[in-house]
Amino acid sequence: MVQSKVGVTILSCHLVKSYDCPNIKLIRLTDPTPTCKIKLIYPKNKGMPHTTKAFIDYMSEFIIDPY
Repeated sequence: MVQSKVGVTILSCHLVKSYDCPNIKLIRLTDPTPTCKIKLIYPKNKGMPHTTKAFIDYMSEFIIDPY
């Protein structure tokens, strides 16, 4: 929608850097810089599948202040 000039969006820097869109103008939001909290919920009594563990490890690369 943004590229079609009918919308705007807010995306993470990591996602924006993964695109090669020369027709889209990037405006960095500052003061205050937007943040979001990501939570992962899974059953306590079950083992964690290796795919879930891999996802957590991958997402940990993007977490600035992990709990």
